[in-house]
Amino acid sequence: MHLIEMMWGGLGGMGSGTILLKMCFMFFLVGLFWVSCEFAKHVITVGSKLLTDAMRYLAVMVRGWPEGSDKHSEDK
Repeated sequence: MHLIEMMWGGLGGMGSGTILLKMCFMFFLVGLFWVSCEFAKHVITVGSKLLTDAMRYLAVMVRGWPEGSDKHSEDK
């Protein structure tokens, strides 16, 4: 946070182009925040799918394969 404050304060008083530099700096920070949020969303989505599959596997291991759900049992 201190680094951001130093960069923001250092852009002050440099002339008319300072506003454009500050806008670019803010767009960069917003883009960085957006990318990190998208990455977190991806990690949560993948993690939840893996957790769901692990719970299904655990349920099959504990209770066994459900009766009558096998395709070959209909042929008998």
